[in-house]
Amino acid sequence: MVPDMKSLQGLFNWSMQFQGGQEREKPSQMSDEEYDAQKMRWLANALDMYGQVQDPAARMRQIKMALDMSSGSSSSSSGSRAEAGAGSHPPAGTEAAGAQQPPLTLSLEDKEALLEELTDWVTSIDNARDLHSIGGLPTLLSLMDSSVAPSLRWRAAEVAATCMANNPAVQQWFLDGGLLPKLLGLLDAVPHGLAQQQAAQDGANAAQSSSEQQQGASHVENGGKRQNDDELCAALQVKGLLALSALIRHCKPALELFRLDGGLLRLVNLAGSPDSRVQRKALALLQYLLAQHPQDTAPAVQFGCLGPCAQALQEARDAAAAAERSPSAEGFSLDELAKMERAGAALGLLDEAARSADGWQALKRHSMDSLVADLHAALARLPTPEYKESIEVEQSVASQLQKALVGPQPPPAAAVAPKTDHVPASRDHKPEDPVTLTTQAGQHVSQPGGTEASQGDNSMGLCVVPENRF
Repeated sequence: MVPDMKSLQGLFNWSMQFQGGQEREKPSQMSDEEYDAQKMRWLANALDMYGQVQDPAARMRQIKMALDMSSGSSSSSSGSRAEAGAGSHPPAGTEAAGAQQPPLTLSLEDKEALLEELTDWVTSIDNARDLHSIGGLPTLLSLMDSSVAPSLRWRAAEVAATCMANNPAVQQWFLDGGLLPKLLGLLDAVPHGLAQQQAAQDGANAAQSSSEQQQGASHVENGGKRQNDDELCAALQVKGLLALSALIRHCKPALELFRLDGGLLRLVNLAGSPDSRVQRKALALLQYLLAQHPQDTAPAVQFGCLGPCAQALQEARDAAAAAERSPSAEGFSLDELAKMERAGAALGLLDEAARSADGWQALKRHSMDSLVADLHAALARLPTPEYKESIEVEQSVASQLQKALVGPQPPPAAAVAPKTDHVPASRDHKPEDPVTLTTQAGQHVSQPGGTEASQGDNSMGLCVVPENRF
């Protein structure tokens, strides 16, 4: 039997009216006995904090507009067009106000602080997408120009790297928006004149002595820390490699475009950098490139990638030997740990190279097997657990690589071609969907999504682009 809904509603109203056995009265003021001053202060603070919570998209829009107006770039108007295309519009009157107001005067420290805040916001995947929707990419690209202060260039690259991390859609958007050429500019930075350029654009340090600027000072005071040309160049390259890694990992179109732009040679050159951070990141990215394209192993060896690897292994072996002679209760120092991490990246690259016949033979020709054996033995002799716990990964890879190089012939080649780790930016694209391989000559070859068009020695001219363009 279907219940009478009107009767049920009346029953509910009656029960609420006479809750507790008597007719419900209107609530009265809180009595003095019920009033707790401490709880009320806590409630007032909580409500005040809730009122101060910012909308991430609105705050990112404010940061973007401030950076655009302070630099006088045209990215503000470009961002407005991008917002219109993305279906996201700024508050009414924002464009007009931005067009009529004169450029903002922000110090270099102010701009750096805004970029650092923006980096915190885009750690959220949703905020990273929103930054693109409001036209944030043109702002970042303008801040990566070679004419901009180095401290702003690398911070803009850090924002881009954070946006793309584990975010395939943003990877594709940033690739299509022209991020790769800007990152290559960071990797190609040269140390000459960077400190003077930084000082010239540092409004907060305008009172710096004119004698230093006239003499072409090779250092600049930044946040209480003196930075010279080499340090600024290393910062640009480190953040450039960070953003490049976020762009090309699991994004095959970006990886192929990077290879076409001479990416392999660039990474080999950066692997020989005097800065340990640049060297380690370049070696790690080289390992990834060879894992995706084993046919690039022979060119990488010809370009000289084994030299930095040998140097890293020797420095780590010497650090382990020094620790064995004079052990410390605290284990490795920070400098020694950096050497071990760099050796770990070199071991990973060598292990990847040894998987192909050409790479294995090249390692044997350059006596890398003896270097690996010496390092493995030195790591095994470390005196205390404090040392061994910090190099477990390096010791494991060294042991694996030593076994691969000890034989008289290279290990058998893989029965199947390596499968790409590409993650499509759209759920509509499946790994088995065909992709279009575009050569430098403009030829198009359709291949299954999980295979390469050619496993020969010369596949450097292929650019992989999904047919549906995501």
